[in-house]
Amino acid sequence: MLSRLLIHQNALRSNLVQLASLSANPASICVPVLKANAYGHGLEQVYKSLAGSPSLSWLAVNYICEAKVLRDLGFNGRILIVGPSVDPKETAEASRLLDLDVQAYDPEQWQIYIAALDATRIHIKVDTGLGRQGSLPALWEQFFSQNKWSGSIAGICMHYANVEDVQEHEYASLQRSRFSQIIKSFAALGIKGERVHCNASSSHVLFADAQTNLARLGISLYGSWPSQATKLSAMTSGVKCKLSPALSWQTKVAQVKTLEAGSQIGYGCTYTANAATTIAVIPVGYFEGYCREYTLGQPYVLIRAKRCPLLGRISMNMFVVDVTHLDKDAEVKAGEEVVLIGSQGKESISAENLAEWGQTIQYQVLTRLHPSIPREIVS
Repeated sequence: MLSRLLIHQNALRSNLVQLASLSANPASICVPVLKANAYGHGLEQVYKSLAGSPSLSWLAVNYICEAKVLRDLGFNGRILIVGPSVDPKETAEASRLLDLDVQAYDPEQWQIYIAALDATRIHIKVDTGLGRQGSLPALWEQFFSQNKWSGSIAGICMHYANVEDVQEHEYASLQRSRFSQIIKSFAALGIKGERVHCNASSSHVLFADAQTNLARLGISLYGSWPSQATKLSAMTSGVKCKLSPALSWQTKVAQVKTLEAGSQIGYGCTYTANAATTIAVIPVGYFEGYCREYTLGQPYVLIRAKRCPLLGRISMNMFVVDVTHLDKDAEVKAGEEVVLIGSQGKESISAENLAEWGQTIQYQVLTRLHPSIPREIVS
């Protein structure tokens, strides 16, 4: 790989502290979500950056294999598996061996898990309106009314469907109401969750909810707002939270040359130089995670703290930028630093910029970063 990712330890730790300060319940725990290779930042690098933080008692991942990596790295706290299971018996056995928390999202799963695991490692997932994992409140109520099981479990949880895409949150309020009701119903049946959790990044920032005592922090931990709508809602509500991006992406110029006016650039000859143009070849492409869709916008990179626009299409392992304007200072040379995400001088490029160019979301921008790109922790 001819690029590198810098993982900013101080930013990760600062984000975690700031987000924890927003909790309405003093007993609430903030759980860093390290799924999807820690949102592209690197599972090992992010864990090592956070390790030693006084508040790091829980982590969350999608897969059992991710949890095993964390155990091998020495994490002895609670690990919540938030992803689905296609073989609950296998999941139960692996969770028992690794001492993991699991989510039961239907009564059949519950029966498998409770036969193999301590109830204090099982969370019941309720579908209050996302229409994804979990079972409807009525099904859970019916099952436990007939089953007559009672006792303490690890948690009761749900996930919001429509917080970050809007500034009006009527649907979230409806989900919250349904969740409150099922918690009361469970209590009446003698079932109590040690942890009650529904908040992810956007809802944690926007909803001060003393009823919950665990928050699952994903994209916000890494310094990105879930959406512009969430950021605007937070500002309107007076929420003070300054997030710092925890990742920079850098490479170096591979080749520099000057093309005559009329020259074609890139596959499909989609760009024609209208004057003599000095170009730089950048050794990164869609294989590394710099996606073809970015040319739907007006993408650029930073060289010498100046914007250098892309010319033509993005290839598998490279693309071309215009550096004609830089030659006025001094001829651009191979080996000069190029910033794809991050800051250089007074200029910066964010994951949100790339998402806007590619008509996607920053979640996808970050999680597409190839796992083989070297990741280096910096303070």
